[in-house]
Amino acid sequence: MSNPAQADEAKLALKLVPTAKTFQAGEFPQFTATIVNEGTQPVKFCRYKLDYRLKAAMVVSGPKNYEAQPFKTQRWEDLRKKDIVTLEPGEKIEHTLTFQDDPIFGIIRRAKQPPIIPRSNSIHGFEAGTYTFNTALSSKVGIYIGQDGVFDGRLEARRVPEKWPGYDIGCYSKLMEDTATITFQ
Repeated sequence: MSNPAQADEAKLALKLVPTAKTFQAGEFPQFTATIVNEGTQPVKFCRYKLDYRLKAAMVVSGPKNYEAQPFKTQRWEDLRKKDIVTLEPGEKIEHTLTFQDDPIFGIIRRAKQPPIIPRSNSIHGFEAGTYTFNTALSSKVGIYIGQDGVFDGRLEARRVPEKWPGYDIGCYSKLMEDTATITFQ
């Protein structure tokens, strides 16, 4: 028997869907990341730095393992009214997620790396094989505050949104995660 309190619980879900079933070796995939309200009540969602947050959590498993890392210093911009949206039951937000020619992120091997990783360690596409891409979205994010052109591990973590005067925040803060499998031929 279901618990009536659980039936009214806010529930957002992240769906990570590749734009194609297969990609050519040497390419980067592109995804549609969808945040959908699967609950029965309206839910506030903060889409502040959505692209950055989705990419910062991206890990890839396959013949070789990879992760996305930022190579450009970021800053915390002010929260804008349009960053907070209310999703009605069944309503969704879609965001295109791509790494091709990304000015901030590169994909690097999840292997032994030097303490300061130059952007030149980034791959230029995936080798042939099947890979699993996983990303997550939560209210906590670390933005890169280190030196441009390298990843030196300097991150500043905050909850998004944390404190912004004049906003009735109350946004969904539970972890959302999804995985997609892609074959590169």
